[in-house]
Amino acid sequence: MITSGDGIESSFRVRLAARPDVRGALEEMNATALESVDPVLLTACRVRIAMLLGHTATLLDPALPAGLVADLPRWPSSARFSAAQRACLAFTEQFVVDVSSMDDATVAAVEHELGPVALMDFTHALLAVEQRIRLDLMWGRLFGAEAR
Repeated sequence: MITSGDGIESSFRVRLAARPDVRGALEEMNATALESVDPVLLTACRVRIAMLLGHTATLLDPALPAGLVADLPRWPSSARFSAAQRACLAFTEQFVVDVSSMDDATVAAVEHELGPVALMDFTHALLAVEQRIRLDLMWGRLFGAEAR
């Protein structure tokens, strides 16, 4: 049983121990993506993804301001969130639920708030974050909760 570190990161270390090449590539992609986006914004989106996918192990994050996690389900109407955060959270929800149905207005709102290059960086970072959460959920189902 893994007892130290974040559940997702621990799961990655255990499951990919025999595949250091794959682990290295995934970790490099993740690090690069995370460096390119505001950490509070990306953490809020990561926690929202976890909420949508039912991954409760990732809901507590000391990097987020107090009360932000509790307000995430109400992001469209909560005064706590900026226009940029709202645009990115709308994009995040659509990305998780059905990326193929992403509409132009949702993309344009993020591009308006962040700019075209940051939109691309945000999308890459979101993919890396969502991938890790989904892999951890899958590994938990395949190998049991003790694998986390």
